Amino acid sequence: GVKIIWLMPVFPISEKNRKAKGDLMVHDIKDPKEREKYLGSYYAVADYQGVNPEFGTEQDLQNLIKTAHENDMYVILDWVANHSGWDNWWIEKHPEYYTKNEKGEIIHPAGTVWTDTADLNYDNKDLWNAMASAMIYWVDNYNIDGFRCDVAHEVPTEFWNYAVQGIRDVKPVFMLAESEEKSLFDYAFDMGYNWEGHHLMNEMAQGKKPLTEWDAYMDRVAADYQEDDILMNFITNHDENSWNGTVKERMGDASELMLVFNYMIPGMPLIYSGQEYGLDHRLKFFEKDQIPHERGRVWELMEKLGTLKNTHPAL
Repeated sequence: GVKIIWLMPVFPISEKNRKAKGDLMVHDIKDPKEREKYLGSYYAVADYQGVNPEFGTEQDLQNLIKTAHENDMYVILDWVANHSGWDNWWIEKHPEYYTKNEKGEIIHPAGTVWTDTADLNYDNKDLWNAMASAMIYWVDNYNIDGFRCDVAHEVPTEFWNYAVQGIRDVKPVFMLAESEEKSLFDYAFDMGYNWEGHHLMNEMAQGKKPLTEWDAYMDRVAADYQEDDILMNFITNHDENSWNGTVKERMGDASELMLVFNYMIPGMPLIYSGQEYGLDHRLKFFEKDQIPHERGRVWELMEKLGTLKNTHPAL
């Protein structure tokens, strides 16, 4: 019953300051064979208008989007507007797009461990034009259907409103914010992450919170959000799986119950790659890793839930 494919960043990944493991960068690892294992973070974008050759060619991406459209499905791209990789050509050609310290050096996003990225400075309106143009490029040239925007609340809402207006002049798009910031929903975004609901589901599964907490949460959602705002519900995603544990680790015997709950509550459910195969492994974030491909109980349950979600009037 899936209708939207969200591709995590398809862009080339920066080589400079590429992450390996722990606090290590790839350049800290002396053994060239060992160094090859580390792909870095796909959120360290080297080129906003390029395709990572590890995934295939531009034509491969065009074929994927065309095939999705032929099957009445939409494709949205993951967009990283808050920061770029250190190899991004903007650093050399447009250093004025970046945040600098008192010595005039470009810095990584303050208060984060994202040392493999360079912080973009939205005080500069020329950056607004450059970033919005890069987004429009994918709609114009690849006919993509929207964007999932990384840490959307770290970028001014005014920028998103400006960019989305330009994009929607080309075609209507679907916008997902990795955020619950209410102002983002006023114009630019259709859907946001249900982080609060997700953490509450974990705590209920662990017996730390009673169901009455969920009732109170739903009352807050009804009061805080507008009628047409959508929340994306999930029991796992790429951050949760890698950093906080698999569904089984976090939800234990309540995993299946919480999956069903995830489909029953208002909003749109997310299926994270591998989840449908019962993924019970923390995928390595900066290394090449593999999801299982054997269909079992979770696959069968998700087929039933997808049919219910798409066909039952109450859902």
